[in-house]
Amino acid sequence: MSDHPIELFDVNVLTALTLPAHVHHERALAHFRVTPAWATCAITEVGWLRLLMNPVVSGRTVSAVEALRAIASFRARPEWSLLGDAVSLSTPHVDVSVLVGSKQVTDFHLLELVARSGARLATFDVRLQEALAPADREHVLVIT
Repeated sequence: MSDHPIELFDVNVLTALTLPAHVHHERALAHFRVTPAWATCAITEVGWLRLLMNPVVSGRTVSAVEALRAIASFRARPEWSLLGDAVSLSTPHVDVSVLVGSKQVTDFHLLELVARSGARLATFDVRLQEALAPADREHVLVIT
């Protein structure tokens, strides 16, 4: 793995970047400012869109057009790229023997995506990294 692999921002990181009232907004911004290359994928963008449009999360009513405009503005940044997603957990490169609950499935899919692409999953979720097999922990960066 290179010194600075591209970082796939998970949904919570993307949401924290977008919403100033988010508990991790300042941490997300500080990390964003020093990240040379980052990405989204279909799953993270759809989850991000869902949260931006949820008034309980965003604190107000956000239309689909407005939320998609916010996503487009992030995508326009030169350090952004899209990770194409043609991976499957049915033929994993990561150790899925530690996958024990339904709530982990999306995280493991994202882990599989970054493992195959040479990227790293950026998250605030310490528990995710702890739940992985030791050999797979290098694929996750917990933002502190």
